[in-house]
Amino acid sequence: MVDQTLSFPDKYSCQIHWDMTSGLFCGLVLAQCVLQITAVASPNERFLRGEEAATRRMATHDVEARLSASLAVTLDGKRSSLLGLRLDSIEMAMWQTFQAVPKTSQGRLSTVASRHMIRNYFAATHGWIINGLEQHAINTNVTDVHQSTILLDRVPRLVEDLLLAKRAGHGLSLTDVVAMAAALEQLIFDETLDLLEVAYAFNIRNQSELINQKVLHEILDSYMLLFEQGSVANLTDAVKHHLIKQRRLKQNTNWHDVRMYVQDTVKNVDYMQKDVRNPWATSVYSFEQVTEIAQYLIQGYGRVQDAECRGMTGALAQLDPEGTGRIPLHIFYSQPHTADYRFKESAVYLQQVGAMDEGGVVPSVRIANYVQGPSNCMAHSSYYSVCCLVACDGLMRDLEGSIRAPQVLPEQLLLLVGNLSSPSIEAPRSLSSGLVSKLYTIADRHAGMVPLHGRLFAQWMHLAFSSGVSFSAPY
Repeated sequence: MVDQTLSFPDKYSCQIHWDMTSGLFCGLVLAQCVLQITAVASPNERFLRGEEAATRRMATHDVEARLSASLAVTLDGKRSSLLGLRLDSIEMAMWQTFQAVPKTSQGRLSTVASRHMIRNYFAATHGWIINGLEQHAINTNVTDVHQSTILLDRVPRLVEDLLLAKRAGHGLSLTDVVAMAAALEQLIFDETLDLLEVAYAFNIRNQSELINQKVLHEILDSYMLLFEQGSVANLTDAVKHHLIKQRRLKQNTNWHDVRMYVQDTVKNVDYMQKDVRNPWATSVYSFEQVTEIAQYLIQGYGRVQDAECRGMTGALAQLDPEGTGRIPLHIFYSQPHTADYRFKESAVYLQQVGAMDEGGVVPSVRIANYVQGPSNCMAHSSYYSVCCLVACDGLMRDLEGSIRAPQVLPEQLLLLVGNLSSPSIEAPRSLSSGLVSKLYTIADRHAGMVPLHGRLFAQWMHLAFSSGVSFSAPY
């Protein structure tokens, strides 16, 4: 394994982790790669973005103050019933992973294990990739990156520092990790409020007034547009904002799917509140109610948009009839105008994100690495990105939920993995004798047990799902 630094336009750089054995791209290290490359390296026109938009920035003391306040409330024994329910929900979602990860002799978690748990929580429940919690994000290189971007990537570490100061370095408990997740989640919800206030202003509405459903959808459309534009959203030019909204309606993009998602979410929230609403009165909404709807929207947005990723992965798989996980470059570029997906990324971009394989007779594109590349991210926030979900994360969560221990007998693993399906592998199946032999070799090195979160097992899982999934060890 080696780390390599890649340089991109505008003096941004990032590191990748490269598996020299299999030649697979294991993961982007810095969130800057996701936040910045999409604007300069992605020729895909599936998602229109505002030109010459202003960048949102946040001062260090503001983020630290928000984190401290959020953690203080979260860890306070006098928490509200609503916060208590949220913490219970997070703990329930993390419980199986907590049982599976290694712990100290005191039953506590290292910061690396805690980051793995939080990363899994947000990816599984919301489809979010938290900036600074990506695979290998600890080995960050922040040279030549704007200070505001460095700050936002430091958010998870700031949370850890605040907690570790209280725990005197003895490791984190499950309660601590739940508090970290809740604090990060609260920051994201606070940002939702900021964007919603701008959406109200752009539609010339006062937060104190009640709005009807037509106005509600106009405001939520503005909110979703600002959310998708992310850190480059223009928060001051209402005229330009509405021009972009009108242009999106005329373009053949996923914007119509987003609007349908907004409408369905409003209907779902209305149904949940049917017992407290007058069924005979015209529906009107307060700013507090619209805020609640907006939070529901961002919580489910990642899962909704991942359907687009699965469709694209399926289209790519059809170009790979032999199931190698690779597509000859000339076939990748030769899709007809009538195809649902046309791929236009340059060869340079494919090389930079590890999606290009030049080891064969002809250059080819690695399907898994292309799908996980930054050009396929749909939206960005100050704190997280909505990108295609990594298939290996779901497979590992399934294993963690079944095993609930940091190590396992190879016989049990063979049975479980044989019953796992991926985008390109259908279960049940019989694993090859070579895979079985390699797994027992790993177990022989660890007193007959296979460490679930070790690098050797991550490499073995790649081999088991090599046609469509790339793996990297959580730590």
